[in-house]
Amino acid sequence: MPRTKETEGPTLSTVLILGLITFFIGTALGTISLISRPVTTHRTAPDPDKMEPGEVVFIRGDRAGRTAWRAKEAAWKSGQVDRLILTESELNQWSRERLQAAGSSSGEEEGAETSWWDAFEVSVSAVDFRILEDQVQLSAEVGLPGLFPQTSFIYQTLGRLEAGEDGLVFKPESGNLGKAPLGSVPFTRPLLFGFLRGQFEELESIRWLGESLEAVESVDVSEGRLTIERPDRS
Repeated sequence: MPRTKETEGPTLSTVLILGLITFFIGTALGTISLISRPVTTHRTAPDPDKMEPGEVVFIRGDRAGRTAWRAKEAAWKSGQVDRLILTESELNQWSRERLQAAGSSSGEEEGAETSWWDAFEVSVSAVDFRILEDQVQLSAEVGLPGLFPQTSFIYQTLGRLEAGEDGLVFKPESGNLGKAPLGSVPFTRPLLFGFLRGQFEELESIRWLGESLEAVESVDVSEGRLTIERPDRS
């Protein structure tokens, strides 16, 4: 009597491919879940002993004080000074004034034509600065008002300001989008920061700034202040 041929099971390659697909889907869903989770906002740093392991919080930078940044900006812009010192509060006052138009607006004029692409327009708040010893943290609220009108996602990145051949540059080292540590992943870290920087590069209010920072020869972050210097042109 002839033997019945046994049904062959899945090959090793099929198992590996299905496993990879499942892994990537699970990773994507887990990342989306972390991004969408609200991040608690604090005015001052909470007690580390009272925080859960891995908890992500957003601590606003200082904004109080006089608006001395206006005179400093004017002196730097006109070339009267080659050494600029800014505190955390002055950086945030400047940001709220100069970067307030950041991002795309979903508030179209009444009666204006819209398309499906408008749903994917991005809004970005002015950057929030925090000086942490010799590092700087940049944060912003990112929204998709066409898709999630009542929701925003906080992007935070911690890094260092350096002066090199390209002038003053910020080099991100870690960060989060929502509660997802995407800013700490080598592949996504420059993409996220590049996206944030791109929201402000064309603003008329700071168009002059890029050229002035190309000449910076030194930068120091310490004692709660940012100090940048360019060659003396006198």
